[in-house]
Amino acid sequence: MGSLTTGQTTCYGAPMEDITKRPGIVKGAPSTRNGRTPEPEFEVVLVTPEMAREWLLSNTNNRPIKKRSVQIYAAAIKRGEWKLSNDAIGFDYNGVLINGQNRLQAVVEAGLPAQFLVGRNLDPETQEVMDTGNRRTLSDQLSLRGESNVHRLASVIRWAFLYDRYINTDAPMDNRYMTPTLQQLLAFHADHKSRLAIATSEGDRVRRKFPDAPAATSGVGWFIFHELNWEDCQDFFHKLGLGASLEEDNPIFVLRRWLINSGSGRTGGNENRTAHRSLKRDKPSPDMVLAVTIKAWNAYRDGKRIENLAWRAGGKRPEPFPVAR
Repeated sequence: MGSLTTGQTTCYGAPMEDITKRPGIVKGAPSTRNGRTPEPEFEVVLVTPEMAREWLLSNTNNRPIKKRSVQIYAAAIKRGEWKLSNDAIGFDYNGVLINGQNRLQAVVEAGLPAQFLVGRNLDPETQEVMDTGNRRTLSDQLSLRGESNVHRLASVIRWAFLYDRYINTDAPMDNRYMTPTLQQLLAFHADHKSRLAIATSEGDRVRRKFPDAPAATSGVGWFIFHELNWEDCQDFFHKLGLGASLEEDNPIFVLRRWLINSGSGRTGGNENRTAHRSLKRDKPSPDMVLAVTIKAWNAYRDGKRIENLAWRAGGKRPEPFPVAR
């Protein structure tokens, strides 16, 4: 079988042909052929930005385009990560686009061609059942690769990736900004597989002391700090877990107290049970816990004494996310 070229298709081993010369993709196909509804057809197509732009003209009955999804897909296409899948660009038997508008828009914005399975002559009612299945998650992929503790590992991978991207690019330390693709996260795991596995295990060990803290933060902290100085990293987390023989102004003691108080919903003092229950619902976010952990680590490394820990993520004077040193 020959390789795909722009505007061409292959249909399960059939000879190559120019899809742009076939009726029905853009300007509409007849709803019947000789009195019968045409049979669905599927073919692999290398879709160019010009083709995608024209196909989108037939997008007359669809949901609003999701800009964030388009950005994610376009970025993946530009990085060369886009993979052919069984999720087809779909046209009904009237030539109306009923599936794939975000991916087509991503091709337009990326300015590069991408390969897709394309379905034609579909029943318009199939649009009602599209995108109703469960997408394969990072945890699913890790399980398929034989990893254990996959949910915790997936969380460590995601936050470690975000931090690595933050310190190496101008991207903010925000999981909501340009969500990492599955391919990016799997590639990051492949590059740091051993260290991520140990970080997850070490993070679990520390987290047993602070069960209400976000699951991934201790593991991510270990992942970051071990690369900077493995001896200090071991000492830091050993003392954080034990909490013994630490003075009250020791950064590790202050972090330990912060994790216990924040994890349980306490803010200090002797609250009554009602206040405790109310506050318990407002636990710190993973990025908040990671930021405070990094600030404690930096103070520990600098030999500083501190009284408290805080990180202002918003407000009039938000702090940048701290960088471990």
